[in-house]
Amino acid sequence: MTPLLEFYIFQTFIIITGTIICFLFSKNGSEKEKRYILPYCIISAILMCLLIHANIIYASHSYIYALMYLAGCSEILLIPNYISTIMGKKKQIFTQIGICLTSFMISNYFVQNPTTLLYLFSNLYITLYTGKYFIWLFKNNEKLDLKNTPHYWIIMGICICFTGSIPYYLSELLIIKFESIEVFAEISSTFHSTFIILNITMYFFFIKAFLCKKKFLKSYSGQY
Repeated sequence: MTPLLEFYIFQTFIIITGTIICFLFSKNGSEKEKRYILPYCIISAILMCLLIHANIIYASHSYIYALMYLAGCSEILLIPNYISTIMGKKKQIFTQIGICLTSFMISNYFVQNPTTLLYLFSNLYITLYTGKYFIWLFKNNEKLDLKNTPHYWIIMGICICFTGSIPYYLSELLIIKFESIEVFAEISSTFHSTFIILNITMYFFFIKAFLCKKKFLKSYSGQY
């Protein structure tokens, strides 16, 4: 077992733990988290377990790419809609489906990894929504106690993970396009480690959000 695979297993443990905590504390929470964040956590946990199993048994690249593609699509379809719901904005379902389909077709045509562009577009798209959220938050006249506001912690974690991952996916795209996938494979462990740390950080923010939910709802149930 390689050190990177061990790191992946540790990441999966954190994701599963975070998902369980989010599930346990979502019962008294908002429908927004139940509808978008909790399903995202559950899907991520299942797909990470399947990816680890696929790597252990040396499954085909097609199977691994299919799992990664599903993970990317779940990000695009759930996270921006959660942020839109928080801001009271219209959801862009057709745009999100278009990103999933277009990035897959372009990736197959221009690069060897069919999920490269999907993840890059996903991170850019979600970063755009987190930016809109923080602008909305600053303009909002509502006096929120941010340390006890679940959506603040959730979206802060999303921002750290997805914005911080853009250089990783951009470098992957450039190296594979102008060098080769073999060259990227030689240095990918460093990039993967950074991405895993960002992903783990996001789940700690999720846990914080769901743990503070009960107190938040008592104080702001009429506003949330």
